[in-house]
Amino acid sequence: MRQAPHPTPKLAYHHGNLRDALLAAAIEEMAATGSGRFSLSELARKVGVTPAAAYKHFADKQALLFELARHGFTMLRQRFQEAAPIEHEVRDAEDAIRRLERIGAAYVQFGISEPALFSLIFGRGASEFRRSAAEQAERTPTFAHFAKALDDLHRFGVLQRPPTPQDQWFAWSAIHGATELHLAGIDSLVSPADSARVLTPNIIAALR
Repeated sequence: MRQAPHPTPKLAYHHGNLRDALLAAAIEEMAATGSGRFSLSELARKVGVTPAAAYKHFADKQALLFELARHGFTMLRQRFQEAAPIEHEVRDAEDAIRRLERIGAAYVQFGISEPALFSLIFGRGASEFRRSAAEQAERTPTFAHFAKALDDLHRFGVLQRPPTPQDQWFAWSAIHGATELHLAGIDSLVSPADSARVLTPNIIAALR
């Protein structure tokens, strides 16, 4: 069984930074329990302050979860950008295929390294703030990287027709499903490190 990860480093507590301390405590709580069933007052006690102090930073629990979701989408976009910068143009068909593979690998790794955030932004009950959080995370939408990867595959002839939004959904769902299987501990057939490499040619074959 995987151990709960430590709080996200970028939200690590510093003296006087109660807002980040509360966010880090929320991530830690979700990672440890697998749920978001906590109150803002409980988080306040966890970091050693009064509930009144916590409410100065967040109007309620939903406001805190919204900020966590926004942070999660920002982190995911950063992972995509590090793996395959959207402004970099691919050189050929092989490079285009590697771009999709790198984006898929970044997605899987994000889910495994940040299971609490992954569950928050893609889990049940998140729809009320997911869209707004994703849009506010960055000026470039998080999933523009998936669209760019498929467009490059078409540009270099790997895909014969321009990819549609449904094609983007298909590619995303394949990567997302693999990530969920890894989070469930189902790694006997394909390891997390190999999943994007295995999935990429199959996604391309299906889209052809």
